[in-house]
Amino acid sequence: MLNALGDHVAEKFLEAKNAEYDDYRVDVSDWELERYLEKF
Repeated sequence: MLNALGDHVAEKFLEAKNAEYDDYRVDVSDWELERYLEKF
């Protein structure tokens, strides 16, 4: 897929996906708060 996009677009795509993953991994859901907050 990255070859089909070309170097510039592939680089920007990976930057966007890495930023998306960073946002995902630091987000705490309501379920996680309810389940774990009182335990710690």
